[in-house]
Amino acid sequence: MKILEQQDTGTCIKSLKIEVPQDDVNSELETVFKEFMTHASVPGFRRGKAPRKIVQMRFGKHLRQEAMAKAVESAFQNAVDELDVKPVNQPEISDVGDLKDDEPIVFEAKFEYVPPFELAEYKDIRPEPPQSEVSEKDVVQTLDRLRDNNAAYAAVEDRPVQDQDYVTISCQATIDGEPFREATHDEIPIQVGSNRYIPGFEDQLKGMNLEEEKTFTLTLPDEYPTESMRGKAAEFNVKIKRVQERRLPELDDEFARDMGDFESLADLKNRIREDLEANMEQHARDQLRQAIRDELVNRNQFPVPPSMVRGRYNLINAMQDAEFKRYGQSLESAAQQDEGLLTRNEETAEKEVRLSLVLDKIADVENLAVSDEDYLTYIAQMAQSAYADPATYLQRIKNQGMENYYRRLALEEKVIDELEKLARGGDEAKPEKSSAREKIADASEDAASDAAKEE
Repeated sequence: MKILEQQDTGTCIKSLKIEVPQDDVNSELETVFKEFMTHASVPGFRRGKAPRKIVQMRFGKHLRQEAMAKAVESAFQNAVDELDVKPVNQPEISDVGDLKDDEPIVFEAKFEYVPPFELAEYKDIRPEPPQSEVSEKDVVQTLDRLRDNNAAYAAVEDRPVQDQDYVTISCQATIDGEPFREATHDEIPIQVGSNRYIPGFEDQLKGMNLEEEKTFTLTLPDEYPTESMRGKAAEFNVKIKRVQERRLPELDDEFARDMGDFESLADLKNRIREDLEANMEQHARDQLRQAIRDELVNRNQFPVPPSMVRGRYNLINAMQDAEFKRYGQSLESAAQQDEGLLTRNEETAEKEVRLSLVLDKIADVENLAVSDEDYLTYIAQMAQSAYADPATYLQRIKNQGMENYYRRLALEEKVIDELEKLARGGDEAKPEKSSAREKIADASEDAASDAAKEE
């Protein structure tokens, strides 16, 4: 193999002109013939017993093409090894033409590659640790939310509607004498003061009594969803059908016992503080790890292969689209409302690809690798975050052929683990083997056992 020419034709795109000696082609051709003849089926001969001349007459053209393809593939691999270049996609190979006796093969290969870059210093990355102290105010706010979530609703009959009441009304609405169907209904629940209805509507309900009727006119706002109705005057005839007030439970020991296995309000407050501290600590750790990632990207600026960016961009879009569809929307509709969404996704994709290449290089420098135990731990964490059964989660990854992808993610997280230890100025204890990891391990052992039985 000889590299006749090489040139960069774009961002991380290289073109090579390669010559393959006739001897290399002949060697591949001989190997192909030998492998084929061992199982060749030719009429008049037992399988694998046909003379080579007969085989060559019937299948020679096909076998020569196969040999040429293998010779080209081998030559390309040798060429990128010689240049110490790492391709990221299959090369585009020019038409090689027919194999001619005593003449070398010359072809061109165009491909994207990981650019060489000098790894910036990373061991001195020390982001400022976020503050993670829980205050008494945080505990009280959480208690208040618990009270809000457990509020009771009591019917009110002896006073007018006031702010924060929950009322049920019937409403007949018209615009220019025609029915305003969007606002007409026999049962409309409204929280007075929430400002979720037409501006001014809730204020009109204040002071009304149960069973009282009232007619009033409001101008529909400029941001009203139906464009043709914006700015028009609408007449509403409403009747108060029900009034309820929200009553918060007393903050005492009885309330604490209602919330779970607590003997007193003090016990509940202690648990709230512990949970807040755990959540805040995890949030602070997530922030620290993200700060490390951001600094790695900032310190290492180099071009990245377009196909890798495109692949990551498509993945980000697909994940966002799936999330939007859970709420009856789509990425397309979201992008129409937010013109910068897809541009930000592309920028994110480029940063993630660059970060991935940097982490890969750090792993090489530090001789880091992902063991089976590391991988199972990572998958267990992923499953826990997705509220999924760990063994099922692992099996789905295998069924989708995504194991290598997730092993790479596990390696990247392991690198960040090491950088986090450096940022904190010391080692952290490794987490004990969790039940989720044990469940995955058991499932993996069962799968291996089943495979052995099948063999």
